[in-house]
Amino acid sequence: MNLNKVIFAGNIGRMQSSAMPDGTAVVNMRIASTKRYKDRNGERQEKTTWMTAASFGRQAEVIQQYFQKGDPIYIEGPLEVRSWEDDQGNKRQSVEIRILEFQFVGSNQSGQQQGQPQNQPQQQAASAPQNNRPPMDEFDDDIPF
Repeated sequence: MNLNKVIFAGNIGRMQSSAMPDGTAVVNMRIASTKRYKDRNGERQEKTTWMTAASFGRQAEVIQQYFQKGDPIYIEGPLEVRSWEDDQGNKRQSVEIRILEFQFVGSNQSGQQQGQPQNQPQQQAASAPQNNRPPMDEFDDDIPF
């Protein structure tokens, strides 16, 4: 079995938009995820992990329109190795997350998902099926066996 899926959430540090020769939108971004903890001495520490991520097509257009530097984002997708030749002719490689899914996180757009811009209507929790189970204190625990 092969599995290549990364889930990463953090804040956008840099976002660069471009287009492929055929006009397909491309967004490349750096995302920072900071872990805060106390060390053995009880002192607060921070460790930031940076990841590179890329999105293409309509999804890239939505990200470009609704996100900017500093915004929190949640992404999912496979790790991919990208190879290229720099201006000096050196072969280069980078590992990046190919964004297949994303979500708005911690802002007024919270809860929206891939390809669902802010101005589109959303189904609210009120439209979710109602739970018709009795509260636990009213639960009948007379077991027939």
